[in-house]
Amino acid sequence: MPERSLKNWFKLAFHLFVSDQWDKVEEIVQENDSTYRWLKEQILREIRKVEENAFRSFLGSAALNIRDRLITIKHVNPDEEIFNKVKFWLKQQTGKFVLEDSDIATEDRVLGCKIALLEASFIYLDESEMVANLFRHLLNKLRGIAGVDSAIEEKNNPTVLAQVKVINDAAMEYVRSIGQELGEWPDFDIFAEALPSEKIDYEPPAIWCFGDYGMADGQMCYPEKVAIDEEGQFLVLEEHTIGMGDVVTIQRIQLFNAKGKFLKCLLKRGEGKVNGMMDFCLTKDGNILVADENENGVGMIQIFDYEGNRLLQIIPEVHDQEVHPRFSSVAIDPDGNIIAGDSSSLSIYILSTTDGKTLCKFGKFGREEGEFQAISNVSCDDSGKIYVSDPALNRIQIFNEAGDYLHTFGPRGTHLRFLLFDSASGEVYGSDYRNHKVKVYSTTGEPLREHGNYGTALHECWFPLGLALTPDGKIAIAERENHRITVLKI
Repeated sequence: MPERSLKNWFKLAFHLFVSDQWDKVEEIVQENDSTYRWLKEQILREIRKVEENAFRSFLGSAALNIRDRLITIKHVNPDEEIFNKVKFWLKQQTGKFVLEDSDIATEDRVLGCKIALLEASFIYLDESEMVANLFRHLLNKLRGIAGVDSAIEEKNNPTVLAQVKVINDAAMEYVRSIGQELGEWPDFDIFAEALPSEKIDYEPPAIWCFGDYGMADGQMCYPEKVAIDEEGQFLVLEEHTIGMGDVVTIQRIQLFNAKGKFLKCLLKRGEGKVNGMMDFCLTKDGNILVADENENGVGMIQIFDYEGNRLLQIIPEVHDQEVHPRFSSVAIDPDGNIIAGDSSSLSIYILSTTDGKTLCKFGKFGREEGEFQAISNVSCDDSGKIYVSDPALNRIQIFNEAGDYLHTFGPRGTHLRFLLFDSASGEVYGSDYRNHKVKVYSTTGEPLREHGNYGTALHECWFPLGLALTPDGKIAIAERENHRITVLKI
């Protein structure tokens, strides 16, 4: 299989459908992971607009075809099978058909040219000379459209001229980027005074994301927890499960820089250090605390540095040998102690990070105050109060550092799976897993605002789990089924 990069192809798509101001995103894209996930979401959104506006027409079909192919290639490095499937469908060249059909309106033929360029550049991605020849052919077809010729000669259609200029500039830039000469390029002599007087200034989206489904470096399989260290770097834990096509996923904690670029894998299941990570968090001194289990399935807590060196291993004492702890969630309190939720005994442990001793243990199975039927998450606010999410009873109970029950958080029947405390704003963020939302509350549990609806678009959400706070006050969301980390201000 030849080595391929789709970077220039996505840049072409961005230029054609989103904006010609690549300089506004170039630095971010170059530092981002090679999926360009947030960038693709913008391209998909704009192509979807073309599809919706041209519903039940040849242009609509062409836009649908290219959009479906963009959705398919969400992998960092599409394998040969995926690449050939996309290539097969693009060989229909529906965009080229729209461009060449003289019965179709000029504006639609111009849009068809954009799609035709993406089709040709992908079909012949491995044949740069062929791409250059096809681009010259397509641009000659565009120049030969009566409405385009009239707009150029008469300078009477600024909207069409602006689109034609975008196509010409993007096509020339792409041909040069693949190491080809322009050759006998058609003449598009478009004067600045013939273009629209006001140019829309492009602003990068307030929402961005990184990651996509897969098991290569930088890809993700069902991310369920995200943490952000003092340098603004992202640490992401993936679930160990049976994924798409009955594929058994690997489980890792991966490290990404502040712009979402993959740096390295910190821990991986099956390499002798971790056996079944259920959760993780960062300690006060910046090390990685993992809720794990040993080879016998007994729950334990381990602490590692960023080089994967084990610093501490804690296997709590148990009095009932029939019930071994299985830690489903961990957090650190203001004193640096470990708060660990045990899904076997349905109790909460408070453990010392110094020697691993159990300082306190509270809770049991039941429905009354201070009791649990399930534990999905434990968290701790700046005052030391402990919050325990119970998805079976749809409630979050609050305890003091001694394990005494205080009260419940938020409205009854809440589906919040994870809580994050922002001391700067005095607000609490919660992931509403079932309703595909992240909700914001006051410290007393009053609902303030929310983000998300079920979906895959950039502004949508699909089973949010872990949350983390960025240094600039944004929220990072681990979206389990979207296989991405989304960053935004809510």
